[in-house]
Amino acid sequence: MYRPRLRSVPADGLRLDTSVQNDDSTGTLLNSATTSLRKSREAVKRSGLVSFNSLRRSSLLLHSTLVALHLILIGIWAKGLEHRITFSLDNQAIISLLITTISTTFGAIYSALLVFVSQTLSMRRSVKVDQTLTATHDTAAAWTGIGSAISCLWNQRIIPASLGGVLLIFMYLGSILALHITTPALFSVETFNTTRPDQVGTQGLPAYSWPSDPSPDVNDSSPLENALKKLTHNAQDSLVFFPPVVKSAAAPGLSGGTLHDVLDANTATGNVTVNATGFNINCGYVNDVTQRSFGEDMWEFRVGKGNTSVSYSMVSTPRGIISNAGSSFVQSVVLSSTIPIIDSDNKLGASIKLSPPMKTSVAAIQLLRCSQSLVNQKAVLDSQSGRIITVEPDIRKTASFWAPYPGPFDGPTDDDHFPLSMNSMGGNLFLEAWALWYKWLPFFEIDTDGNFGVLAPILGAADMYLVQNLTLFPTDSGPPRPNVTLHELENALSVIVASMFWTWKCNLPALHVVSLFVYLLVSRKPPVAPESINISAVNGSFMRYPDSNQSIPGPFLLDGVAEVASAFPHGRLDLSIIAITAGLAASILLLLLSLPHSLLPGGPTNDDEDIQIDGTGILHAIWLYRNHPELETLLEQVEKPTTDNLRSAGAVQYRLVPAGKKSSSQAVDSPFGVEC
Repeated sequence: MYRPRLRSVPADGLRLDTSVQNDDSTGTLLNSATTSLRKSREAVKRSGLVSFNSLRRSSLLLHSTLVALHLILIGIWAKGLEHRITFSLDNQAIISLLITTISTTFGAIYSALLVFVSQTLSMRRSVKVDQTLTATHDTAAAWTGIGSAISCLWNQRIIPASLGGVLLIFMYLGSILALHITTPALFSVETFNTTRPDQVGTQGLPAYSWPSDPSPDVNDSSPLENALKKLTHNAQDSLVFFPPVVKSAAAPGLSGGTLHDVLDANTATGNVTVNATGFNINCGYVNDVTQRSFGEDMWEFRVGKGNTSVSYSMVSTPRGIISNAGSSFVQSVVLSSTIPIIDSDNKLGASIKLSPPMKTSVAAIQLLRCSQSLVNQKAVLDSQSGRIITVEPDIRKTASFWAPYPGPFDGPTDDDHFPLSMNSMGGNLFLEAWALWYKWLPFFEIDTDGNFGVLAPILGAADMYLVQNLTLFPTDSGPPRPNVTLHELENALSVIVASMFWTWKCNLPALHVVSLFVYLLVSRKPPVAPESINISAVNGSFMRYPDSNQSIPGPFLLDGVAEVASAFPHGRLDLSIIAITAGLAASILLLLLSLPHSLLPGGPTNDDEDIQIDGTGILHAIWLYRNHPELETLLEQVEKPTTDNLRSAGAVQYRLVPAGKKSSSQAVDSPFGVEC
């Protein structure tokens, strides 16, 4: 409810005026004091105010700089320049605290400057614009804070005196609030792995500690031959794990027909290049073969002439078998095949016709002799998983052609005699003598149709791998394979030899033992060996064979070094693109909202002397009321001073600082001193 209020003049005021008029001397002194006080107050007021043009320039500069800073941060983030600032993890806590403190302090101070300049410009413009007093009140109240801006915006639903102005102030203060959130989040400290060159130990090819004195002993047996005898016993124990290994042909250090160095435990990252060795197998057909049959169950073949000739026995064997003929050489093996082996020109190697044929209807076989050559390779590994990525050069063949076996023509061996010396072979005698270990691979008896008589063929684990890998037996999906290509056979033999040496050099875990039993169970035949084999006797780098009171040392692994890039944790600065983007959006919005009072004139007049008031406090309000007595007649008396009632009463058009009127002349009448 509003009640008109009439202005009255007190009687004592009249008496004061009469007394002043009658006392000329007192009036003169009062006028002099008033003039001095007016001059001193005007000097203080003018020195405490910032010119309108200076504020406009400051506003434009501050808002533009804020946008430019965020654009610069985007450029730094795009190039990753902040990542160049690195530090030890020991200093991570203090660095993180400093970054948060500095960014928060900078954001708070800069935001305060923005609000001060924008609020001052807005208020100076507001009092010089012809608008309702309610609109001026809403503008002043909205600048109090984001909460007040929301309240003023809510009040516009009743009396929309300044909906646009309050909404712009709310958006401005909301953007300032967003900057308070995004500025501390611009920089963070992250942990990353940096690299540095380092050397990591490797374990490479297997080798053996041969005796230093090769001279014969009293029994006319050289230390070298004694060492080879011990190694054959060691082979019997360790190679029993061969079947599950060759079946996968993939393990740390093994990839197909290649053995590569294995890295020791390390913190390296990325890829690393290590040494590797490929076991290249070359096969040729055998000349000078004579045969003798013992009915349909057994044949004897003699290969070569003179002291280098070797005899092989063969029992009736089904079609599709490529098996070890019973090698007696150190550097080569002799294989027999009951399936045609052709080369890349579809030519069949030399074959031997059987008379009479075997009971299995096999009328001809092929005898071939295969030798090994070691190929130096480079393998690229994943430094953490040890998985091989590439290996060069690739020894896997795509073509091979039949030719007579070119050598080496080493002499035959038996269980007590090994015709080799330390100087007769290459650098790694253990690898060069591969044929000695090949014959100690596990072997099995087979009986596919029960038509072999008393003698049944014996197949080694290597022979079984050839049958499975080359699909020599007929399958449910089709007829038996008519032939095998020579390069397929050589590639398969390469895998067998590499897997053989890998099996021997490694102490296999229990998983491989279980795999062996599964393999034997599927094969349905136990291994047949000259001695019973204790497959559980694995003890460090020594293999123990049955009924022996001494450990036979096995091969060891050659140590090496690989150059790697080792990783270690470090700290660095990191920019958040999300915080930068949000801050840039808020900065652009602030710039746009500040343009009206940064670029446009401050009201009907640009004269800074037209307005001395630059605040909205209680003292400023009293000053405005005292210097505008006409407000008493414009504003109705409000009985209940609620916000809604006061806003309704203030819905009158009024310009608090009229154009062309010097308010400074009225400031003398204010009872207040220097303005706050």
